Amino acid sequence: VAAKKEWLALPRPVRDEFEVKRKESMEAFKAACQTYMQSELWQEYVKEAKRLRIPVRSLLLHQKKIKKTLKKGMKQPPSSIALPKKPEEYPRKPKSALQLFTAEKKGEVESLVEISKLWENLDAEGRAKYDEAAAAEQKEYETEMQAFKASEAGKTFIRETSSALRRRRILAAKNRYLDDLPKKPKSAIFTWMQKNMEKAKKENPGVKGSELRKRLDTQWRSLEPAEREAVQEEYREEYKKYEEMMAAFKESDNWKNFVKATKAKTTKKVKGKAAPVPAGPAKPEGMPKKPLNAFMSFCKAQSGTGKKLGELSKMFHELSQEEKTRLNEEAEAAVKQYQEDLAAFDKTDVGKKYQRDLAAFSKKKRLADIKSKYMGDEPKRPPNAFQLFLQEKRPEVVRDHPELKGLGPVMQKLTEIWKGLSEEEKSKYTDAEAEKRTEYNTAMEEFMKSPNYRKYQSSLNKIMNTGRGKGKAAAQKRKIPEPVAPANLPKKPPSGQFLYNVDFRQQGGKGGLKELSEAWLKLGAEGQKEYQERAAALERQYEKDMAAFQKTAEGKKYLREKKTADVKSKVAKAKAKFLGSAAIQEPKRPQSSYFIFVQERRSGFQGSLGEVSKQLTQLWSALPAEERKTYDDKAAELKQKYDEDMAAYRNQPAVKSYNRVVNNITGKAAQQARAKAKAKQAKAKAAAAGRGRGAGRGAGRGAAAGRGTSKADSDSDSDVMGSDSDDSSSDDSDSD
Repeated sequence: VAAKKEWLALPRPVRDEFEVKRKESMEAFKAACQTYMQSELWQEYVKEAKRLRIPVRSLLLHQKKIKKTLKKGMKQPPSSIALPKKPEEYPRKPKSALQLFTAEKKGEVESLVEISKLWENLDAEGRAKYDEAAAAEQKEYETEMQAFKASEAGKTFIRETSSALRRRRILAAKNRYLDDLPKKPKSAIFTWMQKNMEKAKKENPGVKGSELRKRLDTQWRSLEPAEREAVQEEYREEYKKYEEMMAAFKESDNWKNFVKATKAKTTKKVKGKAAPVPAGPAKPEGMPKKPLNAFMSFCKAQSGTGKKLGELSKMFHELSQEEKTRLNEEAEAAVKQYQEDLAAFDKTDVGKKYQRDLAAFSKKKRLADIKSKYMGDEPKRPPNAFQLFLQEKRPEVVRDHPELKGLGPVMQKLTEIWKGLSEEEKSKYTDAEAEKRTEYNTAMEEFMKSPNYRKYQSSLNKIMNTGRGKGKAAAQKRKIPEPVAPANLPKKPPSGQFLYNVDFRQQGGKGGLKELSEAWLKLGAEGQKEYQERAAALERQYEKDMAAFQKTAEGKKYLREKKTADVKSKVAKAKAKFLGSAAIQEPKRPQSSYFIFVQERRSGFQGSLGEVSKQLTQLWSALPAEERKTYDDKAAELKQKYDEDMAAYRNQPAVKSYNRVVNNITGKAAQQARAKAKAKQAKAKAAAAGRGRGAGRGAGRGAAAGRGTSKADSDSDSDVMGSDSDDSSSDDSDSD
């Protein structure tokens, strides 16, 4: 017990050194065994092992275990399945700093425990060279291991190792759980051959085993049907008993434990999370690498000093402002160069292919995510008639035709039986298929009403550019390009909290948005003041730069194009929002009489499009008035139907809402309001002018004329008001 405590108290690297010594002793033992295996005594031992049918290698390596196993009933141990030998290309495992130190001190100090104490007393500066050497070995090992895994030898070794470990696991599970597994009965032909083998040997003394089995097989096939049926019936009874025993055994804990132990390990699915998908496309070799920020560049320059991240963060914080500015400027220059290189790379064939692959992978991943998240309760599609037939008849075919080995021959036999069935015999399965199909359709209809299915369809539409954003609205949305921002366009300055976040990251701070927000709040007003003042100064400078930019010809052009693009984008979004539903479809404009004529006569002409068009135009021009009137009437009828449909379409609440929103976006509503105000002013002015003329002329004819003029003015005003009333009605209608 004391020795065990002392052993556990040793550092792990020291124990690893003892393990190295043990392995060296084991290698010496194996070499001695190789020499011993050349002796006569060993050859006798091998013969005895073969007689007992025990793997010789297992007897050599695990003598005690084999003796125990023999007593338990001659089970083959899992260790008898040999693991593949590591190839010469397999990278050597790197040594730790302590192991490197131990290797250096072995010649000076004999005891590993003393070397461990020397290491513990070594200061950070003394350990630094060993840490650097260990890090270099580790990096080299990782590079070599990556290359090894990609090589053919590495792939073969990994594949063979996985296979051997799986076979070991299955054998261990068999030894542990399948002691009571029912034994499958021998096939009818095999049982008959066993009974007649001795007789055949006596009748054919000079015939070898394989030839003897061929003759027995020929005799089996030439047996009388009744005699062969008796043997097969006996086999069927045995097989039926076996199936019953097997069904009972599969209900036992031993079988369940065996299945659990031999089941291939897979990544556990978490409820609500997407199933794991393959990694994205590998980055091409020529793709620019993202540069380090100022703090990470500083840490890289300090590598090899043995300092931890906290110490490096403190050192960076204590740098002079000039040094920090220099590092930040270098980092910004590196980022700018990276962006330029990346933009150039994206224009190359390799870059375009990578972007396409990345987009395809992203789409595939999103589809897998939403299916895993929302479609877990989707009803399973029912089997068809042939599949139901296979489920029922496969066990019978396998039982009655043991000579059929493998899936292919069995399926071929089942297909032949299916083709030989009459329509009446097949109706059993077709009726079952129809019944299951009805149940499936009912279940699917219920599932399609569920919230999860609606969420899945909504997400699917967004991914596939369908649903609300489909049709012209989606096409417009995709085709609206943003104007290219000029190089002298001022960039909007960051907020005070953003400036703090940047400093926090550069100083080595970790955490997400929540941690950053908490840290910002902990600063208080005094602590935040520095960053708020910096942000205010940047905002003032931005406003000055923006005012100067707006006065330039380039700035005016950009802002004009930006405004136009924003309006188009808002209109497209409004159309997708209000008119994206499949229930709201704008009526299609009808064809003119000429195009109705062309559509009817087009099939009678051959040639290029230009030639056919010319001939049809000439024919239309020469068409008699009476015959042309037929097409005019058709066009008029279609136009009338289109006007009715268009009126109903415009009267829909969604269309009215869309028109109202578009008017607000484009400024048409303001234009209409200004037109109304102008009309009212004109009306008031006209009324005032009429009253002035009537008062100046006095009574009599002038008064009559005044009254006449007033009436005319009133009529004119009525027209204006009538127009206003129409507009107002239209607006009211729109407001509905």
